Amino acid sequence: MGVVWCSDSPLWQAQGSLLTFSLAEERNTRMASCYNAGWVKTYRGTGYDYADRHRRPEGLRGRMYNITWNNIRALNGSQSDGFEELCAQLARSETPGDANFNRKGSPDAGVECYCVHPNYSEWGWQAKYFTSALAASQWRQLDDSVKKALDTHPRLVRYYVCVPRDRSEGRNPNQTSEMDRWNDHTSKWEGWAQEKGMNVEFVWWGSSELIERLSQSEHIGRHFFWFGQRGFDQDWLRHQLEEAVKAAGPRYTPEIHVELPIAQQMERFSRSDNLFEEIKSLAIGIRRAHDGLAYARRSLKQPVEETDLDGLSKTAGAVLDALSRLEPSPVGALPFPDIARAAQEAVTACN
Repeated sequence: MGVVWCSDSPLWQAQGSLLTFSLAEERNTRMASCYNAGWVKTYRGTGYDYADRHRRPEGLRGRMYNITWNNIRALNGSQSDGFEELCAQLARSETPGDANFNRKGSPDAGVECYCVHPNYSEWGWQAKYFTSALAASQWRQLDDSVKKALDTHPRLVRYYVCVPRDRSEGRNPNQTSEMDRWNDHTSKWEGWAQEKGMNVEFVWWGSSELIERLSQSEHIGRHFFWFGQRGFDQDWLRHQLEEAVKAAGPRYTPEIHVELPIAQQMERFSRSDNLFEEIKSLAIGIRRAHDGLAYARRSLKQPVEETDLDGLSKTAGAVLDALSRLEPSPVGALPFPDIARAAQEAVTACN
């Protein structure tokens, strides 16, 4: 084509970097599993042969999240009360700053807690400690709670139903799934609300939604309190650093600290903000080359097929769009392989 997007181009560099990050992500996932289990690998002597695995002391072992709802801490001798309190704490943390949060006792008139917004509209939360499949009796309990909430909270506009399980959805025409029942009941509840001149949105907080919230660093203390498991929070990491510095003694001097390649691995392992900023910075070179495409097109002495340039511009634009939407994420799958494939398509379009 005559456009300089070759093996040392920004797209090629982005592709290679993202593939490296993707492989590192997979490796770090395996490493996290070994670390969580309490096993570490050490090297012996000056060679690279693996030595025997050694168990780390209990006090140095962090844990990855492993939530079992049947193991939630009891409150007032009741795990149901404990689950209700946990949901109320999560609800309080998501209440907007200009709203007034209220936690109820028993009886609760259909809501464990609620918040009142400046316009006097309300959000309400109801928690049910149902750990097995929802039978007719459990749906009747939910019906009763909704009726009470609509009767006692006429300004209710959103109602969260918190249950520590995910709804089944078999999509079998001969069987009614929990998702089908949820849709049927929310339609019925919305009808009840409309009869009272209310417009209420019903929101499900199941196991997945609750775990997603508990996985955030701001809730690490709640996770430890309710499930007795300590994660890799800042306090734990700070303590390990202090112990390492103390053990090193005069051998460690911050002023002559040297960055090592292992530091990059730790950035990837921790999914730090620096990692995401480093990846997003790859877009700078791609953008410059992309913007220079029109100039190169005018400079070519020989005509170029429109489809070739359009294809290159489209694939490069897809990479830029994916990089612009990249945000730090402490958990879950990352889109690095998809971005790397888009970069490969752009590189292929250059050939």
